[in-house]
Amino acid sequence: MQPAPTKKRYTSMSYQQLSQQERYTMTALLKTGLSLSAVARAMGRHKSTISRELRRNLRPTGHYAASVAHSYATARRRRTRRGSNFTKEQWRIVLYLIRLDFCPEQVADTIKTFFGFSMSHETMYQYLLYNKKKGGSLYKHLRVVPKRRRKRYNSHDSRVD
Repeated sequence: MQPAPTKKRYTSMSYQQLSQQERYTMTALLKTGLSLSAVARAMGRHKSTISRELRRNLRPTGHYAASVAHSYATARRRRTRRGSNFTKEQWRIVLYLIRLDFCPEQVADTIKTFFGFSMSHETMYQYLLYNKKKGGSLYKHLRVVPKRRRKRYNSHDSRVD
């Protein structure tokens, strides 16, 4: 006697956005009358990916078209890539003050008081670390270079003794 077949698990799937070709494949499979689960299995995707794709990219008429869905998806992706919230002139002021050896906390107070805009000192630190990573030298104007944070699991806490 053989054991009952178990459900096949798709654990090796990693998330990746649907390509235009996959959208056309999905349209063809749906037109054959397959269920969402069957379409997902045939494409090697999770069924929630297929249902989410249909929900997000239906045309106003209520039908799914792969070409239109792909343009919707790329437009959404383009909209998410927002630029900086600050103008080049504002960054010029911030970087000028940092080059004068102001710390980011002082720069934040100065620009708020005298220049009429505010920027978090954390935003400045992130920019300075990014600049250092790209080979820049702005970090040398900091009094103390901040350490990158890390979680300390199961390590000795020097504050408790």
